[in-house]
Amino acid sequence: VGPEGKPYSPFAKDFRSLRRAMLQPPWHSGLMQGFVRRVKTLTGVRFDFLIELPGHWLLCMSASKLARSLTSYYCISLNSDSISRDSPHYLGKLRALSVGGTSWVLFDNGLSAKDAGGDAMLLRRQLLSIDFERNILGAAGPSKLQVVLPDGTGGQDLRASPIPAERARKSHGNSRAADDVTEVALSEQWRSGQRDGLLSLVNTTPTWNEELRTYTLEYNGRATLASVKNIQLVPEGSAELHFQMGKVSEHRFNVDWKAPVSPIQAFAIALSVFDNKLACSPAPPSLRAAMRLRDRFSSSSTASPKPHADHHR
Repeated sequence: VGPEGKPYSPFAKDFRSLRRAMLQPPWHSGLMQGFVRRVKTLTGVRFDFLIELPGHWLLCMSASKLARSLTSYYCISLNSDSISRDSPHYLGKLRALSVGGTSWVLFDNGLSAKDAGGDAMLLRRQLLSIDFERNILGAAGPSKLQVVLPDGTGGQDLRASPIPAERARKSHGNSRAADDVTEVALSEQWRSGQRDGLLSLVNTTPTWNEELRTYTLEYNGRATLASVKNIQLVPEGSAELHFQMGKVSEHRFNVDWKAPVSPIQAFAIALSVFDNKLACSPAPPSLRAAMRLRDRFSSSSTASPKPHADHHR
């Protein structure tokens, strides 16, 4: 029984069928509902992903952040007691491509081109890429992000071809992640015009609520607390909701998604939002104050230039 008195599904330990279900989008066109639970452990923080089913919860996946990695690295497993790449329950990994945490790639449990030894059947599949917009001012609103994933039509080969290490380092910001991620990110393919079989999701823009003094979005009860982690994703040029995440308590965030987004992709998006992104974090107050003074001085100088003689005094 869960902490709120709801029983977990008796099928939560059927790993073979559960693995398949986590990698596939819903068969219907409706929104699936679940939530991410943040759990403090002796070794750090664990994130659990549960699906809400009639009368019970289904504990599906858990993830933990590897502490010895230069960039953020989450291991995703079907078993919360066995979160490791060596575990038989290992499902995939979410890897940041830079120290700042602005770009991410999600892989399944396959092998890299280097470790696959030329066997195409062993190659890992790239399931999605996530890009956060850098914001030096650190505005109080949510970060802007883009998620690129296969659109479900089968027009995209998920087993991406490897690229030269030199190009990988240039693409991934010359970070150590380039030694581990040598595939072209789906977002890079999208930007280069290779969009067949791909779908791009972007977050809807929240509006500032003067009464509440915060940014707000309509969540229809799926978010009850204000948070910069509350986001909604829609296809570019569309208003059709494909993903949303909303805070309901200190350690629980509701997560809703629909096809072609799969449960592991929804979990990965939530994990990337939870992670502290250095390049998207608010700047220190002293830096923001200095930048405001600089901007004010620049605008006043432009609006009211001094006489030429004053520049020589």
